[in-house]
Amino acid sequence: MFDAYVIEVGDIAAGVIVKDGPRFTFCASDSNFSALDGRNFHNARDAEAAARRHFTGTRGRPARPPLAERMLGAR
Repeated sequence: MFDAYVIEVGDIAAGVIVKDGPRFTFCASDSNFSALDGRNFHNARDAEAAARRHFTGTRGRPARPPLAERMLGAR
C-alpha cells in the first residue's frame, strides 16, 4: 500500500492524499477543491468520492485558493 495518492476528477488533478497515521489528509492541488484541503479520510476511495461530490455541487462558484497557496502566497 502506498502512502500518497493523486485524486483526479475527470481530467482535473483535484489533489493528493497523504497517509497521516490511520487516515489520509487531502491536499488540494486545484482551487476548485480547496474546501477539502486538510480534511481527513479513511481511504483513497472516500477522498475521491468526496472530491467528485464537491466538484459536482460547486460548479460555477468561486473557490478559495488551496491551503498551501493561502499560507505561502502564489509563486
